[in-house]
Amino acid sequence: ALRLQDSHRALDLDATGLRSHLRTIRRPVTVLWGLDDPLLPSSTLDRLRDDVPQARIERLPHAGHLPMWDRPDAVADSVVRLVREVDPTQEVDPTQKAG
Repeated sequence: ALRLQDSHRALDLDATGLRSHLRTIRRPVTVLWGLDDPLLPSSTLDRLRDDVPQARIERLPHAGHLPMWDRPDAVADSVVRLVREVDPTQEVDPTQKAG
């Protein structure tokens, strides 16, 4: 339990000073939020929305803190949408394995 608590402290945007940098992001951003996340309160999402106003928020049902494990297909679809938004000429096949 202590290691988990320490890891969250290391990711605390205020404690690390990273929050002030979020407002400088000028690129498209997608935030994937697992609706069943047991670790982070939804107020975290509200703060992210304030810090990165251009962010597209995608709430994923049946996903917890690690939506890429719980809903890999939904995460892949989201990544494809973001890539196409950034570069519509990019050919993206979400069924193709990396590597």
